[in-house]
Amino acid sequence: MSMLFQSSCLRVLSLARVFAFALIGMLPTSGTAGAAEQAPAARPGEKQFVTISTGGFFGVYYPLGSAICRIVNQKSAHSGLYCSIRRSGGSVMNIDRLRRGEVNFAIVSSDILRLAVGGSNRFHRPDPFTGLRGVLSLYSEHVAILAGRSAPEARTLQDLRGRRLMIGPPNSHGAVAYGYLSQAYGLTDRDFRELSAVEERHQLDRLCAGTSDALVFVGGSPNEMVERALAPSCGARLLMVEAGTRTALLQREPQLRPAVIPAGAYPGQDLDIPTVATEAALVTLETVSDEVVAAVVRTVVAELPALRRAHGAMHGKRREDLVPRLPFLASAPAAVRELEGEADNGR
Repeated sequence: MSMLFQSSCLRVLSLARVFAFALIGMLPTSGTAGAAEQAPAARPGEKQFVTISTGGFFGVYYPLGSAICRIVNQKSAHSGLYCSIRRSGGSVMNIDRLRRGEVNFAIVSSDILRLAVGGSNRFHRPDPFTGLRGVLSLYSEHVAILAGRSAPEARTLQDLRGRRLMIGPPNSHGAVAYGYLSQAYGLTDRDFRELSAVEERHQLDRLCAGTSDALVFVGGSPNEMVERALAPSCGARLLMVEAGTRTALLQREPQLRPAVIPAGAYPGQDLDIPTVATEAALVTLETVSDEVVAAVVRTVVAELPALRRAHGAMHGKRREDLVPRLPFLASAPAAVRELEGEADNGR
């Protein structure tokens, strides 16, 4: 056989394996509730596969998703459930992967979930994605407005008129947050000297160098990027979302909740910073079986101390804190039964 022929065969076999893995445990992905039959439960001893779409290396989604999978896999001999993760560009990509059936679980921010459930052209398919179900409420993602040394007088976003503001690429958490923040403050894009879509990994350098004046960031606390921005070498400050604006936001945006970045969350931060927060949630498809959802939740609850240790964003989380309660997203019934102690095992 020629080397070319052998190489072609290996490529075909590799693609076949990838295709087979994508099908195992993957379920129909219709965007409408009730459009597909729920997958049958696994027989005793039969393997089931869970794939969680997470985020990038430097965020919270990736290490947290990795920790969930590690916990699930430690119990695989008993549960028959095997877990793997996929890195991604974030919540929007995770929604698109769920819809295409590439994964059956994902970590997604509540602001992106609201857009997906209601329908938005931010996604590959803009029609409402009604087949999503909430599994676990994970942690709060604070909206952090950071002003650099070049904007020393700024206290809120309103004070950044005429400044150079970084919000991130379209569909990023920062861009979505800028949308509802600017509306609440009555600001338009023209109120800023420059509105930059620079990627998050380049924002800190620009803020510290003074080539941009401020940025809008959404993430769990503590966060490495915010900590580096607040360090003396960079000299940035956290701006607040004051009470009146916060109240208006909470009335108009059901994906938000009041929040405070507490004093001491970062070195040198001496004051509480009032703001708003979204929620990072583990979600699945309505077509994923109750048995699979229950097994994931049951394992996470049993190993919650390990999950708390996996990342500071989960610090202090209790079982009851994990119940998904987003008003615009239906919860997976099996997840609620497990978390509220109504599961068949009597816990």
